[in-house]
Amino acid sequence: MLALVLIALAAMPQEVEDAPFVSRVGMPSGTIADTASVTGVAFDPQGGLWTCDPERSTLVLHAIGRTNVIALRELARLTDVEVRGERIFVSGSDAVVELSLRGEELRRFGAWGRAAGMLREPAGIAIDGEYLYVADTGNDRVQRFSLIDGSALANGTRGSGAGEFLRPSDVAVDEAGCIYVSDSGNHRVVKLDRDLKFLKAWGDFGPHPGFFAEPAGLAWHEGELYVVDTDNHRVQVFDSEGLRIHEWGLHALLPREGDGKLHYPSKLALHGDVVALSEPFEDRVQLFRRTEPGEEVPQPQRFERVVSAHFGGHVSVAGDLAALCEPTAPSFVLYDVKNTLEPWEPVLVARSSSWGRRAGQMLAPTDIELDWERRRLWLADADAGTLSVWSFEHDEAKPLEFDFFKARMLRSLDLAKLHALGLDGGDEAIRPSALELGPHGSLLVLDTLSRALFTVTEDLSSVRRVRAQLGPRPVDVAWSEKERCAWIVDAQECRVASVALDAAEAELRTPFGKRGRGKGELLSPSGLAVAPDGSLLVVDEALHRVSRFDSNGTWRGSFGARGTGARELHKPRGIDVDEQGRAWVVDWGNHRVQVLSLNGEFVASFGARAFVREALRSK
Repeated sequence: MLALVLIALAAMPQEVEDAPFVSRVGMPSGTIADTASVTGVAFDPQGGLWTCDPERSTLVLHAIGRTNVIALRELARLTDVEVRGERIFVSGSDAVVELSLRGEELRRFGAWGRAAGMLREPAGIAIDGEYLYVADTGNDRVQRFSLIDGSALANGTRGSGAGEFLRPSDVAVDEAGCIYVSDSGNHRVVKLDRDLKFLKAWGDFGPHPGFFAEPAGLAWHEGELYVVDTDNHRVQVFDSEGLRIHEWGLHALLPREGDGKLHYPSKLALHGDVVALSEPFEDRVQLFRRTEPGEEVPQPQRFERVVSAHFGGHVSVAGDLAALCEPTAPSFVLYDVKNTLEPWEPVLVARSSSWGRRAGQMLAPTDIELDWERRRLWLADADAGTLSVWSFEHDEAKPLEFDFFKARMLRSLDLAKLHALGLDGGDEAIRPSALELGPHGSLLVLDTLSRALFTVTEDLSSVRRVRAQLGPRPVDVAWSEKERCAWIVDAQECRVASVALDAAEAELRTPFGKRGRGKGELLSPSGLAVAPDGSLLVVDEALHRVSRFDSNGTWRGSFGARGTGARELHKPRGIDVDEQGRAWVVDWGNHRVQVLSLNGEFVASFGARAFVREALRSK
């Protein structure tokens, strides 16, 4: 009887008070387009938005009735900006510079190096009272500079424990003076006290609420911490103890999709109820506001919330296979390139994927290189600090089939232990950024951060540093069998030069390259390959094209333009040339590879379906 009464009461209309309305940030309210590879963003006290343009090394003010462009000739690769009153602070490749609103340099903090007070590729800054805080990314630490006397306090080492970091990319400060660090490589947020002592950390790798995939920009605003969760294409909001409050962000799946949908967001800034969110991948800044009564922040379906697997910045083609990394998965993939399908396209035949630090697992693979003759492939993982060699089987006479076990790891070299034993010839443990098969089965390993080139024997038993003074940002290496030398491209100097590997003190030879947008000029070179005739193909990420030079540096032509169609590119990075003389271009910003003739004629495309469809539709 009591149960029936309770059921009846439950069925009766009830007077329930409506839950109080809570306004949340996340409603799209506009876009600032054509902000080339924009990184840092900051509002000034009047609500004007300052953005960093790393390609032109300029700061740009976006404001109604006010315009300003500040060129920084002596600071490359701008990464972040903060505005405090009449002062602007901007970080670049090796320093943080304090400027007046007219662009006059007032002070400079840091210089290239590893000692306290020196910086390497600082990615994020924050100002609080008398202190400047810096995410010293290349040195895996956080630094605090006094704005009074310039003195520096540094804390942090490379690792994943308490007080350790892996590529920290931004910092924020709350009202109590606590510092929050976006520990990108460890996929977490770290909280420090005002003296940079570890307090706590939260987060791990994954797409779920409270998890991260390459967290980047941070901002503290009105008691809440905003975290840009880059590879999850969203922003998460937390309280000071790591309790998640809410999130927003829908993954942009179609080419150049926007209007509130996100594609690898990077940094953010808040002013009142407005959020500016930079997306260097899309050359834009999107603006968001708080919800009003009756509005709700758009939320994705849970099946949409996965860490995207897209090609990294390098490709290797040899024999019957092409190999690429997928750093965000993390994984590597193998494609058959000798099939007889009509129309022809590479066919996926293998994938190896396992996130972790054990042997055979990966954190974020940076490059892969095929040795077809020996049926070996090399895999570099800078975050894990490993260089591994794998065997693979591929019989072109057998029918095509997908095989998870096509590649098997044989050996792995722990680069930190190698350095501790003094066996690498370097000043610090190697962080491999690019690989290239060299003479006699050896491997060339380029370390961009250390500005060094190494040779490794095929059995990993010997590592030798090439004694050559490289430029400030070497990003790719290619071996020329015809010239018997290694070619290296430098993204900061926009220069290509060769080096002999057997010299005791090698010098860079036949350097060529000029910064600019004209014919034969380079703006942000990102990849390099040698054609069968010895000519050089240089990929330019900023100009969305490939330029061809002979071995004397004479320009022989270019192909490519910005877009999503066939022969069009968006932020291309890697390149290789197959035995048929075709160029395989990693069309990185379009999540695909395009196979082209050396004159730029379209052959095939593979990768993300929506972007491949655009190429096939317009070929």
